[in-house]
Amino acid sequence: MDAQIEMLRRIDERAEQFEAALRSNVDFSIAAMVEPLSGQERTDCFEALFAIEIDYRIRQGKSIKAALWQEYLPEFRESVFRLLSEAERSKPKLLGPYELREKMWQGSTGDVYKAWHSGLRQYLGIKILPKPDTERGNPNAKGSLEWETKATGKLKHPNVVAAISADVRDGVHFVVMEYCDGTDLRRVLRRVGRCNVDDACLIICQVAEGLQHIHENGFAHHGIKPGNLMLSEAGIMRILDRELASSQPKAAQAKAAQANTATLPDVMSPDMKSASYDYMSPEQIMAFDKIDIRSDIFSLGVIFYQLLSGTLPSSKSSVSGSRLQQLVARTQQPVKSIGDKQHGLPSAVVAVCDRMLRIDRNARFSEPAEIRYSLQQHCTGADLVELLYRAKSSKKASP
Repeated sequence: MDAQIEMLRRIDERAEQFEAALRSNVDFSIAAMVEPLSGQERTDCFEALFAIEIDYRIRQGKSIKAALWQEYLPEFRESVFRLLSEAERSKPKLLGPYELREKMWQGSTGDVYKAWHSGLRQYLGIKILPKPDTERGNPNAKGSLEWETKATGKLKHPNVVAAISADVRDGVHFVVMEYCDGTDLRRVLRRVGRCNVDDACLIICQVAEGLQHIHENGFAHHGIKPGNLMLSEAGIMRILDRELASSQPKAAQAKAAQANTATLPDVMSPDMKSASYDYMSPEQIMAFDKIDIRSDIFSLGVIFYQLLSGTLPSSKSSVSGSRLQQLVARTQQPVKSIGDKQHGLPSAVVAVCDRMLRIDRNARFSEPAEIRYSLQQHCTGADLVELLYRAKSSKKASP
């Protein structure tokens, strides 16, 4: 055992020397470092050093030619082939200076990855955008990249994930945003079922603050749902994956409405995930040209109802049938009061949730700040860090 430990120590020393040499651009030969060794120690040392060489070259964007290495050190032919194969399978996708490590979530406007910036030495979020509309046969639409850059660059708020820049590399359009650790609210709800009143109210208040900032900058989100809301490790709600729509001048609105009148079948697009329908406002379902921040308030009301009861709201006369029929009913039939579904809630909380879910948008709150003002007194016992801990340590709730 002592001999094995001593061998590993010698290999570690050589590995540290070799890694330091690479960082300093000093010519250090793997062959020279393994030359005095023999047996298993020689093989193990080569594999440790070659793995470091592979990692270094990947990070520098340099290639590794297996044939040359197998010719240079034929005794390690099998090790070279195996290590290069493993590296190829696990190699992060490179996008300029960004290494895409893992997909964090799949949004309706693009997939978002956790990425490592080799120069800044920090993690960032990268949203890969679909091809611009002009490349999909719609020459009258703005490109996704330009729109994302203009819209998100104005938003700086603790409850909104900030966009940093936008770029195109190798034909891939993407937006760089700050990295947000934590768990999306969809997973939290699946694991805890429903929240206590204080936690639910604080979640809604924090999201409302972010929406107020979006509203004050002339936009609406149009995609509020649990999968687009992140609960960070610090217990802060962050809004993700904005589908921003501008507050256009009246003439531009009229022109857009004339060119793009949405009917219900148009809304039932295969590109939209069915889960998104559960959070759509009546005006989103029936008339895209009439949407403003009050649509986001309705969507947030659906989430509030779900946080308090563990279920989605239903209309006063329950409608069965196709998804299309259910959506039509939402534009015509009021939602049952949360007080009827979940007994014992404070009357003020019931009133806020019910008002957020009014069919008539003029009967809802006019802006998100009013929601926060109405609920803040019910947040005093909230602990979102503890809620996140419970969500991570709980088994998945039954659907």
